[in-house]
Amino acid sequence: MKGQHFLGCGQSLQSQSNCRYCFIAGPTGPTGPKGVGDTISLGTVQTVDTFAEAQIIEHQENTNHIFDFMIPRGSPGKQGERGPQGIQGPPGIQGIEGKRGPTGEMGPTGPQGKDGTSVTILGSYDTLEELEREHAQGEKGDSYLVDANLYVWSPSQQKWVDVGVIRGPKGETGAAGSPGIMGPQGDRGPQGVEGPPGPMGLQGPIGPMGATGPTGPTGPYEIGVAYLVTFHNNNSNGYQVAVGERLPLKYKATDHQNLCVLDTNNNTIRFTKGGIYRVDFSINASLQTTSFQPEKDFVAVGFRKVGENIIYAGDSAWYKEEPTTKLVGQGVFLIANPEQEPMELVNLSKKELILNTPLVEKTLSDSYFLNPVVSMLIQYLG
Repeated sequence: MKGQHFLGCGQSLQSQSNCRYCFIAGPTGPTGPKGVGDTISLGTVQTVDTFAEAQIIEHQENTNHIFDFMIPRGSPGKQGERGPQGIQGPPGIQGIEGKRGPTGEMGPTGPQGKDGTSVTILGSYDTLEELEREHAQGEKGDSYLVDANLYVWSPSQQKWVDVGVIRGPKGETGAAGSPGIMGPQGDRGPQGVEGPPGPMGLQGPIGPMGATGPTGPTGPYEIGVAYLVTFHNNNSNGYQVAVGERLPLKYKATDHQNLCVLDTNNNTIRFTKGGIYRVDFSINASLQTTSFQPEKDFVAVGFRKVGENIIYAGDSAWYKEEPTTKLVGQGVFLIANPEQEPMELVNLSKKELILNTPLVEKTLSDSYFLNPVVSMLIQYLG
């Protein structure tokens, strides 16, 4: 036991006489069994009124201690500093259509189009009945004047179709020329056209019934019609159309034969088949002006092929601070290559056009067909 210390004081055996309460440390005993410790878990956390007292409630299940906390709501803190920029969020829903931007630069001139089908005026008659009696059958491109209206032969309908008045304004009377010298007698001219029929004679007796004739050919096709319209946009300022820009064409109300395709994004019309068409349009337009200047205070609109300057239907009028001016245009034109000849309705004024009508809720009707700012009727003539 030499050199072994006493427990507690650390004195050696030689000095044990000096320690009254020391004892000698024995050998290490065996390891005891593992004890069972208590556990602590969080129960509920409840926010109570600001002025309530904070509480901690203990629930004991055997050796498990569960603590529920009731914490008073703190008073609002001062406004914190602005946080860093967040990440880009997902795109929002499509917004309403904005105002039209400024007019872009004029694009390059397109290639020369193919020549259209010509129409030959072969003569004139006083009435349609005379024309049909003399020429029951025509050829493509044949046409006759009947009392200033042009009738064109439609191969698809097998009849003469009125395409409108083509007479120009009456010119001034020219000065009388001097009498010419008598020329030699000419050759005998060709046989003249048959004169008009004589008066109706007395009705004769009814003849016997004839035999049933053969079945006739299929009748003519129905004339195709399409109706395009732009309703009021419920904005008291209406639509604004810059100089040289296209007027809005937003809705195809009817087109039972699918005559045309309407591109509402580019405001253009493309026809689905070739032939002769007639177009009639009506527009309610105004200008921003303070004093009338006839050289630029007018409204003008034209219907033409995209990229061309030839106007097939149009109208113009001076504007003198009326609420709006109604423009009405009509015309006849030939479509030879439907895929390559889109059409447009263009502002040809020298100022921005404003398309506007009274709001429908101000009227005694709830139909938007009562106040369109643009309407267009298209007819396929064959």
